[in-house]
Amino acid sequence: MARCSIKLLGSMQTMLDGKPLQSLESAKVRALLAYLAVENEQAHERETLAGLFWPEMSEAQARHGLSQSLYNLRQALGESGKPGETPDVPFLLITPHAVRFNPLSDYELDVKQFTLNTAQVRKHAHRHLQTCTSCAHLLSQADRLYQGEFLTGLSLKGCQAFEEWTLIWRERLHRQVCEVLADLVTYHAGRAELRLAQEASRRWAQLDPWSEPAQRGLMR
Repeated sequence: MARCSIKLLGSMQTMLDGKPLQSLESAKVRALLAYLAVENEQAHERETLAGLFWPEMSEAQARHGLSQSLYNLRQALGESGKPGETPDVPFLLITPHAVRFNPLSDYELDVKQFTLNTAQVRKHAHRHLQTCTSCAHLLSQADRLYQGEFLTGLSLKGCQAFEEWTLIWRERLHRQVCEVLADLVTYHAGRAELRLAQEASRRWAQLDPWSEPAQRGLMR
């Protein structure tokens, strides 16, 4: 079974079995893949997707644009629809009425892993963060996953709803990575690991230069 890797923290990168997906035809196709992968908890009505990515077109034109983009995505992901050429567990679940990125397919998504790590740290019942090595590992992994702002450089002119969705995720993930770095400063400083605490403080201050706690942490 092919494995799909989708990285959205920083510039978007997509891989299939370790090889870059070169055949995604346009920024709109890449944005569609990103949206479906992130919002894979439910199926999305074709009409909704058409309005999200082709708001300036008539309904018929928008639905045609969506169909063409889905065809391109399926081809790129090795899902031609021909007998014997579509995997048993496809990445895309497509019906005449709805589309969903299959959460049971063999894929990895940096946004998913990042948010999972941060949630696990928040839920963990440690007495003191400074003594919790498992949470420190999760925090360090989350920090490494955050290679830049969500969907850096990907913008769809005229698609206001998609741009608003991108901005919401961008701000949410930026806030979370700042919390991750604040926790790493607390962890390393509490263990007298000053070099690591300084590195986390510097990165935090670079990502959020107007944050007083980040600047105080760096000076301390």
